[in-house]
Amino acid sequence: MKLLIIGIDGGTWTAIDKIPGKLRHISELRKQGLWGTLMSTIPPVTAAAWSSFMTGRKPGLHPFFDFKKYNITDYNYTFEKAVPMRSEVLQGATIWDVLGERNLKTASIYIPMTYPAWKIKDIMISGFPAPNFDMTPEDKKLVKYARKLILPEIRKMSAKKKFSYCSNLVKTESKLCLLVGKKYMLDVLAVNFLSSDIIQHYFWKSFESNNMHSSYIPYIYKLIDDAIGKLIKVFNPKDTVIFSDHGFGLGPYKEFFVNSWLSAKGLLYVEKNKNRRYPISYVNPGSIDFRSTKAYRFPLKPPAEGIVLNLKNRQKYGVVKPSEYDELRKFIKEEMQALRHDGVKVVRDIFYREELYGQTQFVSDVPDIIYMLNPEYKCVSKITKEIFGYEDNPFKDSYSGMHRREGIFIFSRKRESLPGSLSIYELPYYILDILEINKDLLKKKPINILPATLDSEKTAIHNKLFQLGYV
Repeated sequence: MKLLIIGIDGGTWTAIDKIPGKLRHISELRKQGLWGTLMSTIPPVTAAAWSSFMTGRKPGLHPFFDFKKYNITDYNYTFEKAVPMRSEVLQGATIWDVLGERNLKTASIYIPMTYPAWKIKDIMISGFPAPNFDMTPEDKKLVKYARKLILPEIRKMSAKKKFSYCSNLVKTESKLCLLVGKKYMLDVLAVNFLSSDIIQHYFWKSFESNNMHSSYIPYIYKLIDDAIGKLIKVFNPKDTVIFSDHGFGLGPYKEFFVNSWLSAKGLLYVEKNKNRRYPISYVNPGSIDFRSTKAYRFPLKPPAEGIVLNLKNRQKYGVVKPSEYDELRKFIKEEMQALRHDGVKVVRDIFYREELYGQTQFVSDVPDIIYMLNPEYKCVSKITKEIFGYEDNPFKDSYSGMHRREGIFIFSRKRESLPGSLSIYELPYYILDILEINKDLLKKKPINILPATLDSEKTAIHNKLFQLGYV
């Protein structure tokens, strides 16, 4: 085998470095090769990050900003009703397509955002959040294992059952890799271990607190490490690349009432006419007077957040003149940069949308301003007299881990061209370089048409996202 690509979903040095001596294979690869921090996308969410890895593009070009399509012009937008992003929407060739063009026998196993699966050389098994089992070509001998990858209603499970499910999922993915690798005589095998993401979402607080479930995260990492060792032993790849789509850390416990802050700045107004109430939605707590408001919150995936300007000729009740747009964004950006609470900066980074994504055809899908919060904070839409608050009972349902931008990468061999820190959209170009493949092949732009998504699929995909707390 020429190359083994392993995704550790949500893998973070913060956890790995707290498990000394137990992750033997990861430790050996770090010693013999090159490793560092892999910076995820903004937002640092699986859909955006994996799509950036597969295409070598920023979200503004591919254009998966999230699991579903945003609509910043709709005051009544809800994530629940939004259109799921499917693989056909990906703009540009993917790394799997390029490998196939070079006649390299490739397997993509449980890689997120590959639903529906498409034809590659040789096999693709769709990953999270696939609403149902999907494989191309369908292989009857693999079906019984592949069906086990579909995420159940894990949110309802007890802590013990969540842990058991995550343990079995690692074993199922490892078994599939062995079966696929042996049958197809692969040049490249790529797999994503999802259990590390699930277990860290639900048990990060336990991991940090050393309580009764504190061993769950180290155990899952150990299982993944064992699987890595076994795959390397069986396939003896010339090169191994390990990476994560994002990092992890403790979730927020402080609240930032951003709409209240915008109101205090004279940019958002509350509806006073009780007979003219707007429906409660994803972007509106039911009390914003859009006929007067200039800016309002548009939630993204933590720790990322967005602010939308109520622009004339774009939104139904837009009040901001195009000539005021730049100055208003500048004002909000400067005020947010200066915002402090409990002696710390609340906003770590803030951007105009084109600074992050470029002037592309898809940049109009996202909020006008995007910012990254201090991870101690989360935004809340409700409008109060206060600007900040504290969650009454944080992590009450054990859901305590949240994404960070800082992920990981490991290359099994040292390479002079590799820096110590990479962005995830840069990673596939280094992988193509390992395989001595022209990087320009990944920059081709086929025309993709947005497919219709069945209502049944919308519901099923939404349920998968709910299980991991993404809605």
